[in-house]
Amino acid sequence: MRCTSRRWRDFGVAGATALSVALLLAACAQVSRPPAPAAGASTAAELQAFARILRAEDERAPGGGEAAVLLRDARPEIRTRAALALGRIGDGATSALLLASLRADEQPAVRAAAAFALGEVGESDAYPAETEQTAELVAQGLAAALDDGEELVAARAAEALGKRGTTSTLPALLGHAGGSAVQRRRAVLLALWRVNIPDDDAALHRRRSEVLAAAARAPEREVRWAAGYSLMRLAEPDMISALLALARDADPGIRALAAAGLGRVPASSEPAGSDTVEPAMLTALADQDAHVRVAAIRSLGRRPTASGFTALARLLADANRHVLRATVVALGRAAPAIRKDLTAEMTAPVVARLKAMIAAPPSLPETQEAATSIAQVLGPESRPYWRELATSEVASARLAAAAGLSALGKDGDIGELLGLVQDADPGVAMQAMDGITATLGRSSTVPAEKATANGLMNLFSSRNREGRGAAIGMHRRLRDDNPYVRAAATAALAKLDHEDVAAFIFEALERAHADAEPDAKTAAFEALAEVTLGDGDRVTAETLARRALGEDENYLVRRAAARFLAHLGVPAVADARPVRVGRSLQDYAALLAAPRSQLRLATSAGDIVVRLLPGDAPITVANFVRLARARYFDGQVFHRVEPSFVVQGGDPEGTGWGGPGFSQRCEVNGVPFTRGTVGMALSGKDTGGSQFFIAHTPQPHLDGGYTVFGQVVSGMDVVDRLNPGDRILRVSVEDDSTGR
Repeated sequence: MRCTSRRWRDFGVAGATALSVALLLAACAQVSRPPAPAAGASTAAELQAFARILRAEDERAPGGGEAAVLLRDARPEIRTRAALALGRIGDGATSALLLASLRADEQPAVRAAAAFALGEVGESDAYPAETEQTAELVAQGLAAALDDGEELVAARAAEALGKRGTTSTLPALLGHAGGSAVQRRRAVLLALWRVNIPDDDAALHRRRSEVLAAAARAPEREVRWAAGYSLMRLAEPDMISALLALARDADPGIRALAAAGLGRVPASSEPAGSDTVEPAMLTALADQDAHVRVAAIRSLGRRPTASGFTALARLLADANRHVLRATVVALGRAAPAIRKDLTAEMTAPVVARLKAMIAAPPSLPETQEAATSIAQVLGPESRPYWRELATSEVASARLAAAAGLSALGKDGDIGELLGLVQDADPGVAMQAMDGITATLGRSSTVPAEKATANGLMNLFSSRNREGRGAAIGMHRRLRDDNPYVRAAATAALAKLDHEDVAAFIFEALERAHADAEPDAKTAAFEALAEVTLGDGDRVTAETLARRALGEDENYLVRRAAARFLAHLGVPAVADARPVRVGRSLQDYAALLAAPRSQLRLATSAGDIVVRLLPGDAPITVANFVRLARARYFDGQVFHRVEPSFVVQGGDPEGTGWGGPGFSQRCEVNGVPFTRGTVGMALSGKDTGGSQFFIAHTPQPHLDGGYTVFGQVVSGMDVVDRLNPGDRILRVSVEDDSTGR
């Protein structure tokens, strides 16, 4: 399913598989940070200054606006908050100001905030971007800050260098990977995986591996964990020995990292003696800790063997649903590569168990996972089963058919998917459209003559009757009342070779004109960028984009239009900023002065209490509290649960596509994603709404990329028990007199 503004911007089920393994080490994932400065306003003048900064970042003010001015304020709290704002705005023109603060400000909190902000500007699609000269000066300044006498400043500089991924500063990072300053050392180790080293620089590859291997033997758990995280993310062949050693660590979180990392090392590139990898993963399957077992399960799916498939099949009887779901996905992932080694005796009980899950679905995500796995295990032999389910009166069965046919890819029957595109259930229709889109994307890697042979090139040609039918089928969905269905149809249309596709997308834009949600409009501009436009269509597309840029109230739509015009090469287009937010300075002051509160989520599995962080994310917290008081969340389901990664809710449709009818900007901050951290779900910068997630485990790769606005203070055992389909019965807003 296409990521929308309510879904994760870069995590599907497969993406989460590689990332969802850090465990329980909240202490070692914590980064010390100064208190949120906005929460410390002690005078009316300070509150007004903080309000001006908040207004500048809310409007995404070009050049940083008043935040850039207040970066020179005499009060260090104001300078700290202004630096964070410039990072949130992400304007490359402000990098020089931030660099000056990093180099010269006498207050460590300001220097740390400037370093953090430079990492945000470097990682974002800064608008405008830094010049090459500025980017190099920033990299040098951050490298120098690794020697800062304040450990927090050095740690933030290391984090920023990792986000920027500059190879020239890698030697500086490596040089600071030792020593006794644990916070600085851990931040450096966590930054190392982000830097891409050229393939031909064997010496630098070797040095990084040696540094991480040495840190993996450190007595401090925090250091071993950080080294293990980078080893897991990099998973290079010469790191196998270090990962095998960590697989025997006393700490379950480190063992989980090692089990995941071993599965990421390509079997084809293993050095001699690496035949100990599979036994280590099989040992991890029996670990007492469920998170370690989940990591090992996923790794066996990534490194398929017949013996591993057999070991996984036995776990289909596991009573832990998180273990069961990981097993279902892993079996499907493994099967295509080893199908010739699988006998009917091996696959029959697996398929029977998966079909039983579809017949009595515990939840829609598990139905999709089971269907995908059947398609991967049986391949084209599963087609009759999908044809049978496609005619079922039960929507979940038809959803399974759409998921199974989608998983078959070029071996499937796209005609069957086209029938499901018109399904009355929007979830079925969107799954079918996503399957067509994904199939066409996969077919682009197939040689033309082979693609022609299997019918894909011909099927989607404008000269082919079925190809015209495909476009017409998608076109019908553009009239749907559901904007997310229209967005999915538009994305699928962009993949079709049909003479009327551009006209259909223009129609989609007109149909979406009155939408409160931006998704259908942004999808249309993204689709137009994929379509070959004739001269007349180009003129029309440019006209529509200019109109949206000048008139649309939604910043995301204006941003999409501006990007499309840049794609066309149109010079001197207007800026999509500043954003018309409709708030006064007094509104921002009121947000900052709001009393502390916490949320009590009464769920079908028990109560979860979340302490909100208004000093770090005032707008996000205010929106969430407003929705909670309006009973918006009551009765909703947790539509997404990724074992050992996150649980996700906040979608009134329960599909991952729904939202509250508005989008809010990101309020990224220095709060790290640890166990129990609550963040906003995104599909790109500033696309948050009502969907939120709670981290099962520390997730450093999310730090500074998603808005943190809360922390679970009670009920993590409930979070661990949640499964897809479990309900939020009621969300209550309570006073929080205990503070942060």
